[in-house]
Amino acid sequence: MKHYRLRSELRLAMDEAARGGQALFTHLWTSDSGPRSFRGTKLIGKLFDQDSVRLCDTALALGVGRLKICRPGERGQHIDLVDEPLSRALDMCREAGRDGLEDEEKV
Repeated sequence: MKHYRLRSELRLAMDEAARGGQALFTHLWTSDSGPRSFRGTKLIGKLFDQDSVRLCDTALALGVGRLKICRPGERGQHIDLVDEPLSRALDMCREAGRDGLEDEEKV
């Protein structure tokens, strides 16, 4: 799983999933609207994967309690992550050295 952190990298995250990988895209959430699980949180994530079975298996392993695939079968198929499951996904990216900081660290 590779972590993408910039709004400009959303398409790159979806491209990673289209190539058969998994991508975590995170961004700040400042709205009061949206899914109930987003309320009160500042950071949300989207776990992209075109393999539905692997997507669900990963989400369950991260601790997602209720699975809801957004955009099923489409480019951009994902499961939203917040709180502990998101923290675990970020840890997985860091442990794998794919935390999205590689380019920034070189600057």
